[in-house]
Amino acid sequence: MKVLDEIDRMKVVLPKFTALKNSILKINKKNHSKITDGMKHYVPQTQSTLSVKDIEYWLQTAKKGDQLIYYTGGTFDRKSVGEWGCNYKNIITLVQKRVAKEQRDKIWDEDKKSYLPGNIISYPIYNYIMIKQ
Repeated sequence: MKVLDEIDRMKVVLPKFTALKNSILKINKKNHSKITDGMKHYVPQTQSTLSVKDIEYWLQTAKKGDQLIYYTGGTFDRKSVGEWGCNYKNIITLVQKRVAKEQRDKIWDEDKKSYLPGNIISYPIYNYIMIKQ
């Protein structure tokens, strides 16, 4: 803040200015705390699964065509894709999209003088996408 910078640059700081600086810092801290607490309420921490509550909230707030992307892992909590398709029929469309292929290391084959696919380093990565209808 410019006011705080100006106070810091003064050669002689009067008690009034010190009190002003402390008041500004206190207000900034209070406002920062409010914003941080508010963000905690609206922006959840990263989570590895979607619960029914998460999806119900999204369905209530999403508009037609909005997408909810669930990254690779177990699909949609503990329900199978069939259950999601039945419970949310005509409400959402489920889409699976591969975003990274399986990766393997290479093994040198001396007889063929070429590389062969080796051990799996990482499995394919998928995005699971819900599209509100």
